[in-house]
Formats: sequence, C-alpha cells, structure tokens
Amino acid sequence: MVVKLSVSTLGAGGTIIRPGTEIKVNDDIGAGLVKSGKAVEVVTEKKQVKKNVKKSKTKEGDNAE
Repeated sequence: MVVKLSVSTLGAGGTIIRPGTEIKVNDDIGAGLVKSGKAVEVVTEKKQVKKNVKKSKTKEGDNAE
C-alpha cells in the first residue's frame, strides 16, 4: 500500500521528505508515519499486468521432407 504524506518529515539519513510524497507502508519509515497519523491519502498502486504469451514450439524435423 502506498500513502501520501500530509506534513514534511525527516527520513533515513536526515533527508527531508516533503508533503505529497508517496511512501510505501511496508518500509519502516512508512509504517511509522502511518501510525503517527502523518500519512493521509492512500494512493492506489498501479498493477502491472503481464500477459502470458505462449510461443509455439516446433520440434526439429517437423518440417523435414
């Protein structure tokens, strides 16, 4: 799950995370921000759909005359 921050906060290494930044909740920082109520808006994740493409396999000798 991805959430958007409502306030700026300090991240790992002293980096500033600005409001509106999307953070994954499964990170330590993200989980802490959700518990503290600083993350407000839940962002729907874009799911990548992979289509299974079956390649036709031809055995050697099928087209042999």
